[in-house]
Amino acid sequence: MYVEDIDLCKRILNNNYKVIYMTSLAYIHYGGYGESREQLLKEGLIKYAKKHFNYLARPLALLSITLNFKVKKIKRFSIKL
Repeated sequence: MYVEDIDLCKRILNNNYKVIYMTSLAYIHYGGYGESREQLLKEGLIKYAKKHFNYLARPLALLSITLNFKVKKIKRFSIKL
């Protein structure tokens, strides 16, 4: 739910299997996404970056994740005004 699908695809590729995207399939997500879940998503992305990125890419990925969530927070705040 919070980056596990991305981690699973990465593990599949690392074991020399193929990940196939079926664009003809679709699903309906009956869940909400709010600020409470945003923190869980951020934590999942940070965990993924620490697990899979090397020493050079890791700090860049962590910086990108942090900046992304800060920009989202600023946008939300400015919309409320």
